[in-house]
Amino acid sequence: MEVVERVVAAEAGRDVDPVTGFVQYEPVDAAVLGPFTAAVLVVEVDNFLMTSHIVGCEAGELMLVEAAERVQQAATALNGRVRRMSGPHFLVMVPFARRSELHDVASHLALVDDRPAASDAGALTVGIALAMRDGADVPSLIRAGMVAVAHGRREHPGTAVFYEAEMAEEAWDRYTVGRALRAAIDRREITLVYQPQIDLDTGAVVGVEVLSRWTDEVHGPISPARFVRIADQLGLGRALDALVFNKALAQLRAWDEAGVHIPRLSINASPETLRGRRVPQTVAETLRRHGVAAERITVELIESRLLDADVGLDTLRRLRDLGMRVSLDDFGTGYASFGQLVTLPIDELKIDRSFLSDSEDPVTSGAVVAAIVRVGQTLGLDIVAEGIERVDQQQLLRTLRCPVGQGYLYSRPLAADDFIAWLAHRNSGAAELPADAVVQVTA
Repeated sequence: MEVVERVVAAEAGRDVDPVTGFVQYEPVDAAVLGPFTAAVLVVEVDNFLMTSHIVGCEAGELMLVEAAERVQQAATALNGRVRRMSGPHFLVMVPFARRSELHDVASHLALVDDRPAASDAGALTVGIALAMRDGADVPSLIRAGMVAVAHGRREHPGTAVFYEAEMAEEAWDRYTVGRALRAAIDRREITLVYQPQIDLDTGAVVGVEVLSRWTDEVHGPISPARFVRIADQLGLGRALDALVFNKALAQLRAWDEAGVHIPRLSINASPETLRGRRVPQTVAETLRRHGVAAERITVELIESRLLDADVGLDTLRRLRDLGMRVSLDDFGTGYASFGQLVTLPIDELKIDRSFLSDSEDPVTSGAVVAAIVRVGQTLGLDIVAEGIERVDQQQLLRTLRCPVGQGYLYSRPLAADDFIAWLAHRNSGAAELPADAVVQVTA
């Protein structure tokens, strides 16, 4: 029997998706089409669940119908068979195609009117898995395609992505570390360290940046960049931020009661936190509970996060209305232009450490720092330089009239008790600090 006849026979009496009209994927497909499948495309309709929940089921179904038309066109071009999978996923089983042809068709599938579909509500991300290289049977290929499409959704939405073994390792790492991180947040095991911010003219400590640290009993020390990224990917960003915020305010209050005055704390915020409509209200309640004035808190966010589809701009404005300050971290490394600074709800620019580090063109780097300082001053923004490690860097910033800096020239990030010891040593010419100033808040 010819392959097509076998497929038709296998599809007789099969369940059909009422929205798209596609046959639902079943194990029989792996048995019948498996020997004739050279590759699979797993197609995901991005933002389908969010659209269905927020806008309504009809809007979600419309996204599926529009996606189905594009998926069918791609399948026809590759002489493949389309199957409907659960949720926002489609499957295309391809009998034969060159890698370049697969890429071209899948990439075109992720375009709308010759532009990236990621700019539209119905963006499609495509994961591609190749027989034998990525799996010996259809179920294995589907798993590889799902891993690829998940990677594409996070890193390059609206594009076609070939499966690579590293993606599976990354997914496993995210799963295992993510589970441990969720438990660590629940058990309040995230610890805090504090890096002083220095007035570059007087040498006075004008504040500290709060940074989170985590050591897991199984995985050992996990870098902040790693666990913060995993928190964002798994929807743990808001819970992590809430824990850090509460611990930091408790520490600041403890220092106040011990007679140690730290003018302000700078605390990082995740995109997930900024999406929350009730966040300003929760923040206000937390400030009142700890007895800390909003004016002493600076919210730090990375430039690219702030500008991602204007996520959180309304929340930032409401936080500023409470009296909090907003700082744009790593400025100059993301997407912001000098012109956009006029409209962004910010009070401070942090110059990224890369502009102070040794480079092949230090003159250009110095010019960039000078430009950022001048523009910030013109707009009435505070300026903080990160990553100061040498005296010549400090002198350059003083010459450019950059008011505040932080870096290893002054101190690495310190635990609360080490920070107080550092402060006491720095102020050794003054009266000795109270004994109860050395306090580490763990609650």
